[in-house]
Amino acid sequence: MKKIIYFLAVAGLITVVACSDEDKLPSVTYTGCQVCEVEGMGPDFIPEDYEICTALNFYELDTTPFPDTIDNPVRLSYETVYVDGANTNLGAVEYFTLFCDNAYDPDANNPDVNCVTCAAYPQNGVQVPAEEVCKGPGNKAYVNGVNSSVDYDLYIQTKEALTDCE
Repeated sequence: MKKIIYFLAVAGLITVVACSDEDKLPSVTYTGCQVCEVEGMGPDFIPEDYEICTALNFYELDTTPFPDTIDNPVRLSYETVYVDGANTNLGAVEYFTLFCDNAYDPDANNPDVNCVTCAAYPQNGVQVPAEEVCKGPGNKAYVNGVNSSVDYDLYIQTKEALTDCE
């Protein structure tokens, strides 16, 4: 009986340790998404049209040969395409050229279109400032230029219950 209890305790500890690492996985913040249009029939596992998203990736340049830059490391960024959450390591223009029948539109991810201004309003004795809310990539609400990660229509509907948005 002691061996069974000991085994269950060890198995439980291993499960807790293994699952605690799941929260440490990196998350990707997409800068925009577009549909890759594919004409004709493809293999069963590839839909004809599918969504691709782009995200910025960062890396630090090795400054070892340049001793005067050690205190100021060079951090570079590049944008790559993600398909179903997997990084393709291809730029958007390159990906669309290779795999899509339509062209990449860099302006399609501009959240500064389809914008409204929601007026300031009092809430619990505090004045909530006016906000510019734009419909961005993935139908997300961009509030004062920042992705709120909230559906645009839901955000506007909630704000209009509190103030006017025009």
